[in-house]
Amino acid sequence: MEIAACLVNANQHVSFLENKDGISPLYLAVLAGNVSLVNAMLKVQGETSDLTSQLEGRKSLVHAALKAKNTDVLDVILNEDPCLLNERDEDGRTCLSAGASVGFYKGVCKLLDRSTSSVFECDDDGSFPIHIAVENGHVDVVKELLKRCPDSIEQLNKEGQNVLHIAAKSGKAVSFLMGYIKRLGTKNHLIKEQDVNGNTPLHLATINWRPRTTFAMTNPKILNIQNKDGLRPLDIAEINLQSDYVLRERMTLMVLLCVYKPRGVTLRPTSGMNLRSRSETLSGYGEKYKDRVNVLLLVAALIATITFAAGFTMPGGFNNSGMAVLVDDKTFSNFLVCDTLAMQCSVIAIVALIWAQLGDQELAHRAFHLALPSLFFALFFMSSAFIYGINAAVQQNRVLDDKIHIISAIFCNVMLILLGPYVIPQVSGIPFVQDLTSLYLYVLLWFVSEDDDEKHHISKCVKKESMGSSRVDQV
Repeated sequence: MEIAACLVNANQHVSFLENKDGISPLYLAVLAGNVSLVNAMLKVQGETSDLTSQLEGRKSLVHAALKAKNTDVLDVILNEDPCLLNERDEDGRTCLSAGASVGFYKGVCKLLDRSTSSVFECDDDGSFPIHIAVENGHVDVVKELLKRCPDSIEQLNKEGQNVLHIAAKSGKAVSFLMGYIKRLGTKNHLIKEQDVNGNTPLHLATINWRPRTTFAMTNPKILNIQNKDGLRPLDIAEINLQSDYVLRERMTLMVLLCVYKPRGVTLRPTSGMNLRSRSETLSGYGEKYKDRVNVLLLVAALIATITFAAGFTMPGGFNNSGMAVLVDDKTFSNFLVCDTLAMQCSVIAIVALIWAQLGDQELAHRAFHLALPSLFFALFFMSSAFIYGINAAVQQNRVLDDKIHIISAIFCNVMLILLGPYVIPQVSGIPFVQDLTSLYLYVLLWFVSEDDDEKHHISKCVKKESMGSSRVDQV
């Protein structure tokens, strides 16, 4: 700091000169948030300098102060030259948009205290400050913008998208905006508005595979609205569903299937594992699942072997006549029942998986989805048989027996959570049962990450948010 101050005193005008990157020392001092150094640079021969005329290179000092999240530097800059409030950065963003982008709430408030006109100024890309705040999930900034300028919620970007469209794409600030609109009562039309491609916010939530956002935005009035390609949100999900299992995609489609009124009664695993894209054919389906079938077949065979062996190695052993010593014990009876169920379920899984390898593609699809629930119950009953067998052997020791029950309860619940989606179905067509089974789906949604991931594949047509005409033909 002392060295910088000496250099400033030696030649005060150097602070305003740009380097080859178009950045001045003053800009760097503002970006560093050094108030004393900024004050020293702004004083030229004891008089206030004219920043607009003297500053070279980047003139977006307010943007730099907002990036530094330093209100003291921000005040110094704006007091020195209020005209800097109207400057745009190299990306064409206004000062307010820059503050909304970084989520600097105090800085945004200071800008709004000076003028609210920038709320209605769009960036070069057509976005308004409230769109930037929503896109980055800065709810406190969104609240302040709506508090100062309630009409800003109506603003549209160059793609004709309102704040709900932006929230649907980013998956952020959705809960606040939906709650705000519901409390307001006069902005319900925003959920039905269509952008230049005819997409409603629900369309965009579906395109970007955001299951929680999709659930929050489901509304009977917009379910059947079609975009310019003639597609409803459900159509988009069914067409673009990947053949590989991606949880957030399956959950998005499951949410839509739960709110659309189906014809007749349908049962679907909550995991959405039996769902297929409309564009996906059964050609090569058996080959695709060959490795999965082999792994499941191995697991089912191991369970069958273990449970078969357990049936002849009874806890407590046998008496001289060959009868089980604990034959009249209730815990022992539970052991036998669970062991038998595990054995039979594993056999069903084995038979189903053998069918899956016969070559018929539709049969492979159905058999594979019969085998997984059977395998789940086989694992569950095998674990239960083990617990009852141990309890039968140590039931005289109450402390040890209680410890076994506690440990078993914990791990059984973990197994139910992990494997439950493959077994617990979503029932459509029966109102009360449909609502009941949907509860599990809504709980499961909180375990789905909506964060953007480079590894998550999104097709080109999805990224453009406009389905091609070839997609329409498939519908």
